[in-house]
Amino acid sequence: MEADCSCVTVGAKEKIILPSKEFTVKAVFDIGKRTGEQRKKIVIFSDDPKDSVILLNWVIVLPKS
Repeated sequence: MEADCSCVTVGAKEKIILPSKEFTVKAVFDIGKRTGEQRKKIVIFSDDPKDSVILLNWVIVLPKS
């Protein structure tokens, strides 16, 4: 797993996920001094030839100072 910003830390308890099983991804976003709309991406890599890359897009809206 990778995030597109050093402000995001990602992880999962499971190291191996069996086919058709669900799992939880934990993402922590360090707000820092950011304000307004923040768009972040998390990429999950898999050895599944049909879905070798899963992209999670999320939008965080922070109040402006």
